[in-house]
Amino acid sequence: MNLIRTQGDIRRFLDQVNSLHDGYLLSAQFENSGISRGNGLTLDPSKTVLRLRYLVTSICDAVVEIEFEGMREWQIREAQWNEILDSAVSILDDGFVVWTDDESTDPKIRSGCSYVIARTMKWKIL
Repeated sequence: MNLIRTQGDIRRFLDQVNSLHDGYLLSAQFENSGISRGNGLTLDPSKTVLRLRYLVTSICDAVVEIEFEGMREWQIREAQWNEILDSAVSILDDGFVVWTDDESTDPKIRSGCSYVIARTMKWKIL
């Protein structure tokens, strides 16, 4: 899988997946191996993984898989019949990656779209 670490990685991702334009969510899979019992339940967000698969009709019906690890915050809007027109990725000062299925990663507009803030973001075309 390709890892997003730099602005060049972001440009390469957006170019190769055509910004997920005309993308349709096929699946979302969340794994949490960070729950433990001790003095109550604790959650270690660094042990969370989210995998999203999109059918992108604008690149010959390719399936794009995006994997996030160590989620700080995420929201996947029900988008079964709504295609993505654009997507955006940015890297925060603390190194976390922000992905949205909108044209911007601006926190003011995130509530209306799917977004993920995670320690790592990887992707591949299946």
